[in-house]
Amino acid sequence: MGTGRNGESRALRGELRLIHGRRTGAPASSDAEPTPGTLRVLRCYVRRNEVGARWHLEEGRVVVTFPKRLTRFERKLQDVLGGPTDLRVPLDDAGSYVWLRCDGATPLARILGEVATRHGAQVEPVGVRILRFVELLAERGLVELSPTPLDRIALPPGVSLEPIEAEPRWLTLLDQPLPQER
Repeated sequence: MGTGRNGESRALRGELRLIHGRRTGAPASSDAEPTPGTLRVLRCYVRRNEVGARWHLEEGRVVVTFPKRLTRFERKLQDVLGGPTDLRVPLDDAGSYVWLRCDGATPLARILGEVATRHGAQVEPVGVRILRFVELLAERGLVELSPTPLDRIALPPGVSLEPIEAEPRWLTLLDQPLPQER
């Protein structure tokens, strides 16, 4: 089970990189034709890696703390000079919302639709910005991507999200058949 899921997650991360490499991203409008790779990514499920990262809320925003990835030279330099071994990254409102929604049971397209409804113009273009954010989280091992739902991660006591209606243009992508690769 472990190697299969890791392979699927790596493949989805690769498709995320391709989306941004081509700068096509998610469709900018509801009539734009998404690529098969974009549809596969939008249909995937994203789950926080709570083993590799710690997080907490500060003033309603998520702060993620995770180990630095240092080269051998940087580790030696850190041994001599000292300094923190972890990175502490405070997220903005949209990033905090995405992080909290990465529960393993919510498709990425739904998360994008909810962010578009909740944060609108603050994060335009929603598809490009949020997909890039998820790509960065995946590259750092902070989230796992899967084509099938994963075990849901509950939010800690005292943390809740009010239900939001997702912007419909993102939800329609969940029902579209995958186009043939060219």
